[in-house]
Amino acid sequence: MRKRLLVGCMLLIFSLSGCNNKEGQEIDEKLSSLDSGESIAEEDNKDDETYSMPESVSYEVSSKLNSGRTIKVEAKVSAAQTDDISVYSLSYTPMDGAYIRGYADKLFDNGEYTVVKPYEISSLEELNEERNHSMDIWSYYGGADGGGVKQHYGVYGSIGIGPEHNITMIDQQVSEFQESNVVEYKGNQILYEESYEDFDDEGNIAGEVIAKKGKLRGTVDGDEWELRAYGTNENNMHDYDVMIMHKVYTDTEVIQCIGVNDFATSCYGNNLLDIDIARADAEEFLNKLGLDKIDNISTFQLVTKVDDKEVNDGYRFIFAPRYDSLPLAFLNSSYVIDTPTYAKVYGIEQACFQEYINVNITSEGIIEVSFYKGYDKPVELTDDAELLSFEDVDIIAKKYIEESFPFILTISNIELEYVITYYGEEDYALVPVWLYSTEIDVGGWGSTCFGVNALDGSIIEFGFENYAAHVWSY
Repeated sequence: MRKRLLVGCMLLIFSLSGCNNKEGQEIDEKLSSLDSGESIAEEDNKDDETYSMPESVSYEVSSKLNSGRTIKVEAKVSAAQTDDISVYSLSYTPMDGAYIRGYADKLFDNGEYTVVKPYEISSLEELNEERNHSMDIWSYYGGADGGGVKQHYGVYGSIGIGPEHNITMIDQQVSEFQESNVVEYKGNQILYEESYEDFDDEGNIAGEVIAKKGKLRGTVDGDEWELRAYGTNENNMHDYDVMIMHKVYTDTEVIQCIGVNDFATSCYGNNLLDIDIARADAEEFLNKLGLDKIDNISTFQLVTKVDDKEVNDGYRFIFAPRYDSLPLAFLNSSYVIDTPTYAKVYGIEQACFQEYINVNITSEGIIEVSFYKGYDKPVELTDDAELLSFEDVDIIAKKYIEESFPFILTISNIELEYVITYYGEEDYALVPVWLYSTEIDVGGWGSTCFGVNALDGSIIEFGFENYAAHVWSY
């Protein structure tokens, strides 16, 4: 299997063309030696030696795509692990009722909760009960005069969903009510399936899509919470599922997310919540769910509203499953509406969704937890993946910057991390990649520019969103 992963080693290098300037010629000469296998052969004789990499690199590259303008690389080089690195295969596993119930049994007090049927298949009695419940929530938040809701966000973190929205939907269902739509849920049923038509880029019907959704209601430490589950078409390998659990009655209204940086402090003052205490509380909550092998791979601050004043209070901690000692790369575009992280691997563009757990916590406590799911338990393909030398990787990166990188910026960090890439016809692989990143001054958080596969030197390109200054994730 290891040979399968390494087959085609340096294919990208063979396709790279020469350049006319001296710098480009030097790169080409080094690439030529790689093409002949000289460097690889040398590495084969160094199995017992420690992997060599510099603490930092500093150079400039002229960009052919930008009229010869200079791209600076002033970067720290880091890797938590460089030997005994595993490569995993990951298979997409659709979310089902058993998966949701497994979390719900641990999330809700005493494992007790009720299943709330979708409005479109509810009876008049059930619709009226839900309308009364939504009216109670709306009244709690001041009704029409008070805005009616402390905003909660939809599955992609962009669409406000509050009790007034639910009331409108219920009223529409009541006006169109037909007894024939009413169905009974089976004993253990949580998800409701609905069909709709999928359309291609030209607007033609491309087939049927099966979506799944469900809603549970119960208490957490005595407070009412709801869990909403959104399942995508189980035959679509480029989609993923999500569960969002939020506190129903809360004094916190989340306005936006911002980076952990001076920009946030200058606009909204110091954060009211200590970051280390908040992170520990978030981790303790997840540990109770059996999620102890996770890493906090990125953090944002929450801007909330207190007495109509926006203040810096709380954090969104983003956790990911832990695989060995290498962190899983955090890719910014997971926050862009309906936009997956597109990674171009071996020249083929595929959508590679990552598995995340987001915890929103303020001085009021944890107010929302979301679970983004796409894969089952990983299968180890090898536990001793052979890495290309860092020198070879950086040569490949220089050539890519010179020939194909479309932006003018300064690359400030190069780190070895795991990236989920497309592997084969149906599966994904978790492979070590040297990620070249920049820090955006406005947002204050790193943005992944591109990656070099540490196994075979192929370039991995990420969606445009990873270069953009997404200071606001809402």
